Amino acid sequence: MSQTASDIPTQVTARYAVPPTDDEKRTLAEIISSYLGHPVSVVSEIDPAIIGGIWIRIGDQVIDGSLAGRLEMLRHHLRAQTRIAASTISPPQPQTPTQSEP
Repeated sequence: MSQTASDIPTQVTARYAVPPTDDEKRTLAEIISSYLGHPVSVVSEIDPAIIGGIWIRIGDQVIDGSLAGRLEMLRHHLRAQTRIAASTISPPQPQTPTQSEP
């Protein structure tokens, strides 16, 4: 019997800050397999730099649910907002000295 492309498991890389339980690994594989409609093979990696949450790569697609990723998005958002706010504030106008009467 020959295998079709849908029979060959898609490799999924999942990065965690702490080692996942076997149940968490199994649940992740089931969810992604159900979403894609074919079997997946999940490779788990431990990366403390993500701080918390999970980072997933499916082929060339990345799903970043990590705390580090969220903090990075927040940093970019705050920088953009700071630039916008700074550009809308007009610089103070120099005051002209008032003439005093003799």
